Amino acid sequence: MKQCPYCNAQIADNSKFCGECGKELPQENVCTHCGATVNEGDIYCEICGRNLKNGSYVSSDDGKSGIDYMKILLSSLLGIIVGIVILAVIGGSWYGCNEYAAYKERAAAREKFVTDSLEQVRKDSIKIVERKEQERINAEKFAEFQEKFTFKNVLALLKQPNNAALAEKCGLSVIEGVFSDTKRIVYGYDVKKGEQLTTNEYELKPTSKHACSLVIYMYDKVSADLSFIDKSDADALFNMAKDYGLIECQDNYYIPTNKIANGITVVDELESIDGGVQFMIVEPREGAEWSFINIWSQE
Repeated sequence: MKQCPYCNAQIADNSKFCGECGKELPQENVCTHCGATVNEGDIYCEICGRNLKNGSYVSSDDGKSGIDYMKILLSSLLGIIVGIVILAVIGGSWYGCNEYAAYKERAAAREKFVTDSLEQVRKDSIKIVERKEQERINAEKFAEFQEKFTFKNVLALLKQPNNAALAEKCGLSVIEGVFSDTKRIVYGYDVKKGEQLTTNEYELKPTSKHACSLVIYMYDKVSADLSFIDKSDADALFNMAKDYGLIECQDNYYIPTNKIANGITVVDELESIDGGVQFMIVEPREGAEWSFINIWSQE
């Protein structure tokens, strides 16, 4: 029995109208298959298990399994998405860190390159300045030497070969002194001793592009070897000899005791020369490293 909600009369459970007041009774949600009361919104009957809409059966754990499966699926998908995001963040951070480190390394390399380049430019500039200054000093030194190293002074030194004052006046320094067995003396400009060749002889090493040496041999007659690194310096001295006055006889050149004229005077016989000749001089000739002028005494 149930109670009418309008007049509170006792009526049968399956009544649709109240027998006392005649009003239609509100219908409860019931399963259309077994008549059991169901809650509003239920999909399946809790008593018979049928689908309340289409009447199909489902096992008692299908709904729960479906719901659990969806939960698992969603949880898995969510986990995958979260994992992907985490990996992306970690990967991005790792890539960013590596890229930043590489950027810093490249920047440091560029900075070092620029610093090294500037330092090299500074050193090269200093070398250029030093080289220019040295060239200026050498040019001034050579100009002073040219003023002293005249053919007249060379002849004076050949007449007094062991005169250091005359050598200095000629712009030359003593490289090797006189030895009794060799009877020679070596003067030079921008020349130093090199390898020892014999007991009293040394190789002569030039220290500039205008280096020259004068080796004088003092036997019965004086002779000399003039050596120049630059052939033009040898030619210049020979031209000075021509200006001093040379005699050409049978393809040889002689220095007259008394100057006849500038340039070269050609004769057939030396006896025709008034006062005679002092030295015979050979035109400059090139060697392996030096250019030579030989001078022999004729007196």
